Amino acid sequence: MNHCYQSLIYAHRGANREAAENTRTAFDRALSYPIDGIETDIQLTRDGVAVL
Repeated sequence: MNHCYQSLIYAHRGANREAAENTRTAFDRALSYPIDGIETDIQLTRDGVAVL
């Protein structure tokens, strides 16, 4: 059986060479590129709330 896989391109923490990473500006700039998604960091507060 012959499988064909396609690579996906993700903007790591947004367009981090154009703006501070993990910022709205970096995410907005990343969306101007032909990407498949944006990777960001999510952490939980002590009371279990997810924050970027």
